[in-house]
Amino acid sequence: MNLVLIISLLKTSESPLSYTNIRSIYSIEERFQQTLITIESVKNYIPNCHIVLLEASQNIEQYDDKFKKIVNEYYNFNYNKEVIYSTESQHKGLGEAKMMLEYIMYNDISKFSSLIKISGRYYLNNTFEYKHFTNTNNIFRSLDNRKVVSTRLYKINSDYFTEFMDNLKKSITPLQEGKSIEHVFYLLMKYTHINHLGLSGNISVNGSFINE
Repeated sequence: MNLVLIISLLKTSESPLSYTNIRSIYSIEERFQQTLITIESVKNYIPNCHIVLLEASQNIEQYDDKFKKIVNEYYNFNYNKEVIYSTESQHKGLGEAKMMLEYIMYNDISKFSSLIKISGRYYLNNTFEYKHFTNTNNIFRSLDNRKVVSTRLYKINSDYFTEFMDNLKKSITPLQEGKSIEHVFYLLMKYTHINHLGLSGNISVNGSFINE
């Protein structure tokens, strides 16, 4: 069975990021609707999946209730001061790493054959090929010329779960120092490169459409 982790943040902070003053041009309702599309695409394209949605937004009770009905597990870390601090940091990847760590450290994921992470608001499209994820490798799309990997969608094989958790822990300090999560994962993770992910969506800071 595939564990699919969807990292979501419906309500973004008004504080600036390190590279832009705008965190999201989309409203909470728009981000919610986009995340619904994420969830639906996972159900359509990844068989035998257990969907876990991770959130860290305060005062979104009406959306909490809706999410709980359509995923296998739902966690909103709005009570966790450390996670909230991280999601409000000027360094975007820090909150993502903290949310994943918070889930993985306190839940037994050993029963799953793989962990597939997808960023909320992005969705699998009709060019996604599940066969590329049915192996014993970690799968990332890398851009060696920039020394980064895409963290919008990747797969960790069960043999690497412990190492993945350790690497998440190792990533916290460089992320706090301003390194991008794409670069930190490029340095830390063992993986097989994939040329095309089959993923689409709009970048939150400016609405640019991506298809990778």
